[in-house]
Amino acid sequence: MAGMNEHFRQSGYVLHRQALRKECLPRCCRENLHEMAIGIKFMDRAGGDVVLPLVQCACCSGKYALSDGRYIAVKSLLRFDVVRL
Repeated sequence: MAGMNEHFRQSGYVLHRQALRKECLPRCCRENLHEMAIGIKFMDRAGGDVVLPLVQCACCSGKYALSDGRYIAVKSLLRFDVVRL
């Protein structure tokens, strides 16, 4: 997958990334999040790669990547470059 990201950076195509949201997490997730030992690579607004740590809800098993009070709901890890923290 990392090779595909590099291909799109070099080509004229645009990667449409999922945006970080400001909304509140669901109630069960706000109260029951625990850290996972992995993170995902995310392209910030400046075009650089950053690693966002993943957390998971103990009740509903929802996964989220968090950054400065914002989050991305991660439905499938196959859509991201996963790294071990």
